[in-house]
Amino acid sequence: MSPLRSRLYPALLAAMLLALLSSSQSVVAAAGRPLSATGTFHQETFVQSNTRVNGVITEFDFTATSTVSGTMTGTSVATGHCVVKASAEGQCVARETLVGTVDGRAGTGEFLEVITLDFATQSNVGSFTVLSGTGDLKNLHGAGTFQGSGADGTYSARLVFA
Repeated sequence: MSPLRSRLYPALLAAMLLALLSSSQSVVAAAGRPLSATGTFHQETFVQSNTRVNGVITEFDFTATSTVSGTMTGTSVATGHCVVKASAEGQCVARETLVGTVDGRAGTGEFLEVITLDFATQSNVGSFTVLSGTGDLKNLHGAGTFQGSGADGTYSARLVFA
C-alpha cells in the first residue's frame, strides 16, 4: 500500500464515522424525548358481525368504540377479526383509529393491536404499535400494552415524536 493510501484511508474512515455520529445525534435530538404514556379507556360499544362457527372455533369481525383519557385522549374506533376457542379464550387482530390528542398534540393516530380475550372472565390484555398519524400526530412512533375487565381498562406506552 502506498504511503498516501495508508494516510488517506484512516482519514476517510474518521470523517465517515464523524459524519455518522453527528447525523445520528441530530436524529435523536430531532426525535424528542421519549414519552411514558398512561391512562384509561372505557369501551362504549362492541358489535360483532360475520360470525362463523368452524367446529369448536368461532370466528367473527368486530367494531368497537371507546373513550380514551390520560396521555392519549379522545374517541377511538377499532375494527378487527377474532378467533375464539371452545374454552371462551380468543385472539384478535385489530386496527384502531384515535381521534384526539397525545400529550396535548391533536390529530389522528392509527394503531395495530393484538388482543387476547377471555369471554368467561370478561377480561382482555393486548399490545399496540403506532402505524401512522395525521396533524400533530404525523410523527408519532412507539408501542404499548393494555388490559381491561368488562368495559374499562388501562394502557401504558413508550412513545416518541420523531
